[in-house]
Amino acid sequence: MIELSCYKINNLLSAYLENQLDTATTLTVANHLENCPSCEKELNQLTKISSLLKTAIQQANESDLTLATRANAINDRVKEQIALTIAQTKQPTNNVISIQKPIKTSWIKKVILSLAASIVIAMLSVFSLTYYATATGPLLIGAARNHQFCSAIELSNIGLHKGHSKTELSKQFNTKFPELDTLGIKFADLHPCEVYQTSFLHLMYLKGDNQVSVYYGLANALDKFKETQTQINPEQLYLETSGSLQVGAVSTKENTLWLIAGELSQEEIKAISSNLLKTRAFEEKQAELFH
Repeated sequence: MIELSCYKINNLLSAYLENQLDTATTLTVANHLENCPSCEKELNQLTKISSLLKTAIQQANESDLTLATRANAINDRVKEQIALTIAQTKQPTNNVISIQKPIKTSWIKKVILSLAASIVIAMLSVFSLTYYATATGPLLIGAARNHQFCSAIELSNIGLHKGHSKTELSKQFNTKFPELDTLGIKFADLHPCEVYQTSFLHLMYLKGDNQVSVYYGLANALDKFKETQTQINPEQLYLETSGSLQVGAVSTKENTLWLIAGELSQEEIKAISSNLLKTRAFEEKQAELFH
């Protein structure tokens, strides 16, 4: 078995911890750790940091917070734990005055690798949240999840929902954009979106500081809704509560579907759905006049 120096072993500890080494190298590192208290201590410190980071990310993802708030919580927790760990390595014990040594390059590398690992885990969390928000049902609960997800993206200003053409999306979905100003709800943005693996036009509005989502879907969206609501009457409002969110669904005589989601009262949902139906009815009359 090839023997490696402590320096080389230190550079392999992160990969060793994540089970990324081949069998021979793993055995070499394990044998060195059995006989080297210094490297074993380095591994314990790295293990502690990795565990703390993963716990911070898990706790943030399991909390009932928006995506943006979760990301901030993870970031704060990572900084807190790294600062705490570094402070603990510098703190003297038993009233013995210790001479501080410069932080080893390997230790800095480990902190950077741990941060990189936390970023990767955070990215995986975002991807899993994306799937959770766009691919899972049932439809009305899926709309509530999607509303939270897209609202967080919108508030983050990272541009994922920017730059879509109103004209092109209007033609694609064969609809106009409802004006809700009379209800105190202002148009903010729009984009094509997936809710429960179904295509929708996602219209985003603001009521004060609160995000309001209006989704417009075609016949296949109505088919998804029928999975939990076998008999659907056109222009009848169906309501669902998800946490602090209210979600409403109303179909048109043309077999299209409107969804409304936000921190709204049932009366506000009813007022919005009534406005949406009036918008669609006006479009139908206009279509009759020109055909």
